[in-house]
Amino acid sequence: MATFTLPLITIWKFSRLRDEPMAVLVAMLAASDFTFGIVLTSLGVLEITLGYVPFCTAFQYLVVASAGAVKIATLGLAVDQYTAVSNPLRYHCLMERRLPWLIAASCFQFVQLTVVGGLFHAAGAITWHEFSHPGQNGTALFAGCRWEPRLSSTHMFIFEGEVFLSSLLTSLLMLYTARVGIKRRRAFQRRRRRGAETGSEHDRFMENFRAFEKILKLISLSLLLDVTTPVFRLYQRWHAMPTIAGVLHVLRLGCTILEGSTYGLMNRSLRKAYKDLLGIKTREVRPAQVRTITVRTNTETIN
Repeated sequence: MATFTLPLITIWKFSRLRDEPMAVLVAMLAASDFTFGIVLTSLGVLEITLGYVPFCTAFQYLVVASAGAVKIATLGLAVDQYTAVSNPLRYHCLMERRLPWLIAASCFQFVQLTVVGGLFHAAGAITWHEFSHPGQNGTALFAGCRWEPRLSSTHMFIFEGEVFLSSLLTSLLMLYTARVGIKRRRAFQRRRRRGAETGSEHDRFMENFRAFEKILKLISLSLLLDVTTPVFRLYQRWHAMPTIAGVLHVLRLGCTILEGSTYGLMNRSLRKAYKDLLGIKTREVRPAQVRTITVRTNTETIN
């Protein structure tokens, strides 16, 4: 949970970061991750302490809604990375127009998944377990607060489909950003070989593209799991494989933590703010001292 709260506290403390589009999007991702984590943790704590979970179904729908919001926030950060690589000099201008829409999309995803889930529950729609095992009592079969006998099968199908589409768009946009970045880097290299001036655009582009390359390497497993896991979970509606499902679930949770940390650490402004907040002093590199040695020569004149 500390991984998710650190960006929120940092941006709350340092108001200058609110003018950084990527920092705001990282905070949006952290807020969605924090909601997901706190609700999921509350389920376990309540079940251990009370032996049951009040409003279990409501908690489960909130977990689903916050997970959906996380994936839309990740898509927003992919848009941010594409803008930074493809238009480094116009980045702030373009992102200032896109930022409100990206934040609204993540919030809308959370609200619509919560409301739609509540409507399905009120209508008494069949659950995930009832669809896979007609005629069986899922509540009696699954001990504790489990989502299988409580969440609507149709709602989960919609959720997994939305996660698949948003994750696929995120992955494709990240790959396209890599392609654009490689082409621009080669173009700058050709210009420099011809002796042409590249100016500040080259410096800004290289800084953004190096950070993007690090991000892509670190979250590549997360992107792969986000695309493949929803397909596997939908396949489980007809052919249950609990062991593989458990492994994929643990991997996705771990990748969620890594993903949230990666974007924050790859942003220079956020990284500096983290150090300031935690009291970590940045080591200053002093310029090397150059000693000037004067050599005197005596010239003898021979007559």
